[in-house]
Amino acid sequence: MRATRVLSLLLFVFVPIISCALLGIDYGQEFTKSVLVSPGVPFEIVLTRDSKRKDTSGLALKQLPNKEIERIYGSATASYCARLPNACLLHLKSLLGKSIDDNNEITNYLSMHKGVSLVPSKNGRHTIAFDLAKMGVFSIEEAVGMSISEIKERAQHHLQIANSGAGYSTIHDVVITVPSFFTQAQRAAIRDAAEIANLKLVGLVDDGTAVAVNYVSSRQFDNAKHYHIIYDMGAGSTKATLFSVTANQTTGASNVEIEGVGFDDNLGGHHLTKTVMDILKEKFLKQYPKVKASAFENNERAMARLWQSAEKAKIVLSANNDARVTIENLFNDIDFKTVVSRDEFENVNQDLIIRMLNPVLDIFKRPLNKELTIDVNAIESVILTGGATRTPFVQQHLNSLIGGSTSIAKNVNADEAAVLGATLRGVLLSKMFKAKDISVIERSLYDYQISINNSDTFIDLFPRGSILGETTTLELTDLFNTTHDFSINLYENAELYVTQEFKNIEKAISVLDLNETQCAGGVKYFVTFKISESKFFSLEKLQAKCIAGEKSLFEKIIGSDKEDKEDDEIILDTKTEDDAKNKKKKISTILYGKNTYAKARPMSSVTKQSSIEKLRELSKKDAVRKQQDETRNLLEGALYDLRSYVQDDSDVLKNAPQDLIDDASDLASEYLEWLDYESDNASTDLLKQKLQDVKIAKAKIQTYLEYLNLPLDKSEFNKLHKEGLQTMHDLQDIMLTMAEDASSLQQNFSNVGLNWEEENKKIKLKLKPIDDSEVQHTFMQLNENLDKLVTMSVVDTKDKIQEDKSSEYDREELFELHEEINELIKKLQGFKDLLSKAHKQRTSALKKVLNKKIAKMIKSAKESAENEQKEQQKGKEKHKHKEQQEQTSEEIDDEFYDVTDDKRSGGSEESSESDVDHDEL
Repeated sequence: MRATRVLSLLLFVFVPIISCALLGIDYGQEFTKSVLVSPGVPFEIVLTRDSKRKDTSGLALKQLPNKEIERIYGSATASYCARLPNACLLHLKSLLGKSIDDNNEITNYLSMHKGVSLVPSKNGRHTIAFDLAKMGVFSIEEAVGMSISEIKERAQHHLQIANSGAGYSTIHDVVITVPSFFTQAQRAAIRDAAEIANLKLVGLVDDGTAVAVNYVSSRQFDNAKHYHIIYDMGAGSTKATLFSVTANQTTGASNVEIEGVGFDDNLGGHHLTKTVMDILKEKFLKQYPKVKASAFENNERAMARLWQSAEKAKIVLSANNDARVTIENLFNDIDFKTVVSRDEFENVNQDLIIRMLNPVLDIFKRPLNKELTIDVNAIESVILTGGATRTPFVQQHLNSLIGGSTSIAKNVNADEAAVLGATLRGVLLSKMFKAKDISVIERSLYDYQISINNSDTFIDLFPRGSILGETTTLELTDLFNTTHDFSINLYENAELYVTQEFKNIEKAISVLDLNETQCAGGVKYFVTFKISESKFFSLEKLQAKCIAGEKSLFEKIIGSDKEDKEDDEIILDTKTEDDAKNKKKKISTILYGKNTYAKARPMSSVTKQSSIEKLRELSKKDAVRKQQDETRNLLEGALYDLRSYVQDDSDVLKNAPQDLIDDASDLASEYLEWLDYESDNASTDLLKQKLQDVKIAKAKIQTYLEYLNLPLDKSEFNKLHKEGLQTMHDLQDIMLTMAEDASSLQQNFSNVGLNWEEENKKIKLKLKPIDDSEVQHTFMQLNENLDKLVTMSVVDTKDKIQEDKSSEYDREELFELHEEINELIKKLQGFKDLLSKAHKQRTSALKKVLNKKIAKMIKSAKESAENEQKEQQKGKEKHKHKEQQEQTSEEIDDEFYDVTDDKRSGGSEESSESDVDHDEL
């Protein structure tokens, strides 16, 4: 609990980078825990449907009468699985990523789960699936995916309540714990399961790493190295993790380093439960010697109940010296009672002691950090996690092994440390929030190698102990200048996992111009591999590159990131030869291969999508069924409430009309019988209608009692009659207004060339549709009832004041008529309000259409007028210009004539002057 509080405070100071939410899941063999973190939800355990902090891993499927399937989750599976063990999908973790051909795994599982049918999954993936007969076949990924989806649904509900109105309403990301020994196939399977649940996997976090992060997050350290061991004995396996922690005194960051890991993947709490079950089985057969062992052991129901009792007895023996076991009708109507002592339990498990301690011993024999030189004496504490570590003799032998000053850490929550740490690790990996700086150095547990063309020679890429998150690139020297098909095998711990085949190489490298100077040295192949933080080993990229010949291309590729970025990379077979000729000359290209898996094959995108749709359909039906169940429960509660109301309420019995009491009582009896025998296939709508009937029946009595002092005389009915008439007149007025406005708009539409009927049909109202026939029927009913008041002489007419004859009628009859008229008035007023709103919306929308059209016409007319005005202006300017030209021409003519005259007179003078000159000369 202390760790939870510290982490909660830690995450309260997170600065959200984006609007997001992260779901952390510790998916165990027996139990599952989950944590939600988001803005507004700092760090909270997602509670189960019955408000517990952990839930049973797995689910049960129930066949319903209408051929539908109901999925049962969590603790609710216990009683169901005791009766129908063959429909239960439990303890699934050990089957993830396993091949259907793995006989040992299949045998072990079936020995614990009698009646379950395991078959190969579809599409030849060689993985495991559950055959549930008429309910269908479900792959192991689908089974786990359904559990993850149910956790997501609970977390989503919690998030919506916590962040109501804050905008954080959807969970997309998840981080999941896995055992450190999980293989590539197992990791791929849990990733597929998460994606089937529509979640993006942020990361897979090893159990030991998760607990280490949780331990460090709530403590302060100095710059010295401190060593701790995490001993995790869960239901399915036992792991030991050695980690060291130091602190950077300057930045305050904590540095966690995984130094070693040991494990036994078949030893866990279930193994201990099985030994208790064997003790019970032996005691039962000894008490009842006539029972045949084979018949007893092959009885699915008996074995399921015996397993549940053995699990409970094991838990009791963790705190007590004896456990009493009682199972009624265990087998052939035999009731079984016995006592199991702690001594018996420990004696049969003596041979497990070495196996329990081996994971710790392996840490020091084969550490992941090859530079590690410490021994057991350097260990400061052993942190226990996993439910089976509560077993006394497990702790006893651990103490014997570690001894000295090393203490068993008691301040770590054995159930929740992994899920808390994994979620924090997910925050650090995803960078969704800024958190306390905890750097983690993890190492690979296995060797990762490759071979080319099925060669017996392995190339070591990431040896055991390699730091996760690294990549490496190497040249495939054996493939220099090759144009033939080739393959690359990927191995995990010397076992083939996947083969990538590369075909049509000659065509693939044809995009390279081998005649160019840049390719004078030929073509080399470079391949890049990665071991991710989630321990996924993958071939990231295979690249064919031209060799210029003047220097090592390897230096170009590895030594210069800049050159790498400048290289032209293309996807093969997406361009034609003509396109290639027109493109810039290529000096490199990416090659893509096809995966062939040695054993279990991950889900393809098509298979995954098919599973998503399959689970989505089940979820839709679950939602409908949930609503039906909720409505059925409401109806049942309302019926019992109504029956009690009319049978036990003294005010009802004393003052309510007997016919209303009888009607309500008969309705309750009839509907309760229907619920018991005929409601299994009832729709939600039918259940809601019956619930409404019950509410109305009770409301009639309540209303009668409420108006018990109301004088049902002429004065009251006059008011009611007047209100009814006014409501009818108001409705007629609004309908008349609607007709007049429609006629006016229709004429306006016609005037501007719009089609009234077409535009009217286009209008979509944001209101409930109005049934004209229902309006008319209600109007006529009210009119008839108002006429009835006149006929009964309980109201005055327009022309005559009548004698009050209300006393001649039973109060119940008058009350029923009063309430019926009152309800009709309310209903008609509702229609009037709805019609008024609809008319307002429709008129507004149509006026917008009309105004838009008119505005367009005005704009067009304005443009035409402007164009006409421009033309007229041009004409005027042209005419003016012509006049100016004519005037200019006239002025020129005038000047011409003036000049001519002057020349004429000037010429004679010159002539005479010339004559004078001549004379002078």
